[in-house]
Amino acid sequence: MRTIEIWPDEIEGGDTERDGQSYATMRFIDHEAETAVVVFLQAETERGMIADLYGWAQSRGMTGRSN
Repeated sequence: MRTIEIWPDEIEGGDTERDGQSYATMRFIDHEAETAVVVFLQAETERGMIADLYGWAQSRGMTGRSN
């Protein structure tokens, strides 16, 4: 397993399509490290996870936007 450690200061939520499948996405951005980690989640039932992550990140002072 590979672990990427970042200290994000911005988040983006959105949607993307790949191979005919729709995914909810959450992008955690660390501007200082010039690094971003994108999490792709399938199915409508996992969209609640995006909302939870977004709320958690904003409660800790990260700026965020939705695409």
